[in-house]
Amino acid sequence: MTTRNINPNLDGEGSIGEDTKRWNSLFVNFINGEPVSNLGVSTVIASNYAGNGSETIIPHGLGVEPAMASVVTKSNPDGYLGEVWVRKDATNVYIGNTGSHTGACDVIIEL
Repeated sequence: MTTRNINPNLDGEGSIGEDTKRWNSLFVNFINGEPVSNLGVSTVIASNYAGNGSETIIPHGLGVEPAMASVVTKSNPDGYLGEVWVRKDATNVYIGNTGSHTGACDVIIEL
C-alpha cells in the first residue's frame, strides 16, 4: 500500500468564511494503483470561547461526525479559562469552558 498527497492546494491555505481559516491535508491510500480511503483531512477554524459554562457552536459542513475535534487557546486566559470540553456531531463542533474567559481559540477537526 502506498500513500500519495493529492491535495492540489500546495500552500495549504484556503478560505471557507470571513472569519474562518481552513487547511486541508488530503491523503489517499492506493492498493494496486486504486484509491481505497481518505486519510488525514484536517480543518482549523478560528473561534472564541463562550465562557461561564456556555458553548460556542461551530458548523463544520462535513455531513458526518468528525473522528477528532480539539481546541487550542490562542490568547492568555490569565487563569480564567476554567475546565474546557469539546463535543461533536455530524453538523457542529461545540466548545465550552467553565471560566469567564471569552478569548480566541482554534478548533481543529479531523476526519
